[in-house]
Amino acid sequence: MENKENPSVKEIRDESYKAMGAVMQWLSSPRGGDNFYGRIMNGCGRTPKEGVKTACVTLTSEGKYLLLWDPAWFVSRKMPDRILTVIHEAGHIVLQHLERALRLRLSVREPEVFQRLLPIFNIAADMASNDIALRPFVDSGVFKNYKDGFLFPENPQYDFPENQTFEKYLELLIQKAKSEGYNPKTGEGAVPQWMEGMQGHLPWWNELDSMTEDEIENMHQRAKRESKKIVKKAVEQTKKDRGTMPSGLEGLIEGMLEEPQVPWTVMLQNLMKGSITSKLDESTAWPNIGLLTEEAMAQGMEPYPGFQKKPGIHVTVAIDTSGSVSDENFKKFMGEIQGIMSSEQAVSVHVLMFDAAIQHEFILKEDSNIDNQHRYRYGYGGTSFTPALRHILGVDDDQNWEENAERLKEPAPRPDMVVMFTDGYAPVTEEEGGPMPKYEPPCPLMWVITEDGTVHPGMGSRVVKMEY
Repeated sequence: MENKENPSVKEIRDESYKAMGAVMQWLSSPRGGDNFYGRIMNGCGRTPKEGVKTACVTLTSEGKYLLLWDPAWFVSRKMPDRILTVIHEAGHIVLQHLERALRLRLSVREPEVFQRLLPIFNIAADMASNDIALRPFVDSGVFKNYKDGFLFPENPQYDFPENQTFEKYLELLIQKAKSEGYNPKTGEGAVPQWMEGMQGHLPWWNELDSMTEDEIENMHQRAKRESKKIVKKAVEQTKKDRGTMPSGLEGLIEGMLEEPQVPWTVMLQNLMKGSITSKLDESTAWPNIGLLTEEAMAQGMEPYPGFQKKPGIHVTVAIDTSGSVSDENFKKFMGEIQGIMSSEQAVSVHVLMFDAAIQHEFILKEDSNIDNQHRYRYGYGGTSFTPALRHILGVDDDQNWEENAERLKEPAPRPDMVVMFTDGYAPVTEEEGGPMPKYEPPCPLMWVITEDGTVHPGMGSRVVKMEY
């Protein structure tokens, strides 16, 4: 290609494929740090993409990892620089930086604030990846002269300490921006020069603005599972070949591969708090000017007709009472309902007991107790999730109910969230004869599975197992 003054786009792409192939060959050899980073990159897809002006790891719509590189940019760099670039991107996968970006998007509700934070996020992620993944390579050997081409925390422009977490670098960068007169949250002040050009090259960043929180959460969970799978396979292969893990990564990887030991009740309460917050936001309205008088206020009239002091939260709890669920687990389900009610004020619980049809229905309010009558079990038949979910959506018919089943005289309040207690042994997706996603409720749905139960991918991301 060097003999051509104006190589075509195809020729540049072909040359970049060869260059990437040479990098992967190096990383997959003993020279590549016991092959670990080569094995990481072998776990995801790779393709050139004109216009990104760099290399980056991104996520497909299915939550799969993909390495992108700008062909012209990549072939213009020397071989050591190309190798360090790919190791840097592998570090993002190991350190789960894309999952953290999605988590940040979920915690920052305003898309414009998230966009202002993206440059800071990218710099913090690059610092953390280089500090862990690249440092052993650039401290000595043939890569030593290439360190200046990468962002390290100790660079004079930042002068940050080494060996810090991504979150720490994010905190330091936000403090730095504020000290220079720029507030990333409000957008006030001039954007510092060191933030320019760091907005991010990931193709799906802007798409996040049009995605719902549930869609982002699903992508986050898929990406987390995918990165764990990639890293776990790379670790197993490295150990199998009696290789050594890169310095500084052993503890991080052990923590990454451990299953979280978070009580499911904590996750449930966090989800409830989020539903309450959303409901408060939705119920807030502009004040009624006519009710802003002292006389009206003295009489206890609220100037905010759309705002409720105690908005309450309505939870529909669907309890699988089929024959595969033991009496012991049924008792645990009923006991947890009381916990749901005591966790927040002004909670009403709409209870559905079902097996292959809805067997029983009742309402528990804030001042209710689950007495012996409510602890009585209805069911013991086969299992189908469809009747309960159809009833929650208001599209059920008599075929979804057991004959003579006790029903509410008035429809239950529209749920702010749904909790499904089950052992999971029933068709879940439509292809298998189940209800999902056709009858998925328009609110958060949480599946709580018994200790000996089974989890189906069609249940989505809000799935926890009961552990006692």
